[in-house]
Amino acid sequence: MAGADPKIDTGGSSGDQTAAGNFTVNVDGTIIVPLYSGTSAGYPGLWQVNFVLPSNIAADCFASVTVQGGRG
Repeated sequence: MAGADPKIDTGGSSGDQTAAGNFTVNVDGTIIVPLYSGTSAGYPGLWQVNFVLPSNIAADCFASVTVQGGRG
């Protein structure tokens, strides 16, 4: 699931959609499963994706980052 979240209209959120939406983050070819992917309560239209960079990814100001959902 990614898109409209009817619960956000009342100040809430449907919560973590990482598994349901099959979300992944790709950082320079390294696939990372996010810790959280979902709407942000109180901010209609804003999706939040939290992830931790593995230690084997070098610090780089020009790293390529993409977020994908619905894969499967």
